[in-house]
Amino acid sequence: MTKPSGKGKSHSKTPAKGKVAKYNGVPLPADASQRRRMRNKLSAQVHRKRKQDALNTAKEGAEGCDVVISKLKVQLNDTRAKITLLQSTMDAIRLE
Repeated sequence: MTKPSGKGKSHSKTPAKGKVAKYNGVPLPADASQRRRMRNKLSAQVHRKRKQDALNTAKEGAEGCDVVISKLKVQLNDTRAKITLLQSTMDAIRLE
């Protein structure tokens, strides 16, 4: 008895007569070594797609962080200007 893999893969060595083996909806060749190569190729494509999606998500997150950083820099400069103005006002009051 074979355990299900949970990934929709068929572990049978050869498909039943008249049936075509499929992997992720793609028909596989009848030859076992060609089937293995095709499964590997399809798995590699899925891996590359996931990797690209993860990279794009990380880039979007980084762009969002850049926007926040820019806003915070503007806010910091405004605060520094206010501090400088208040310090000069306090110095003027002290001199009176």
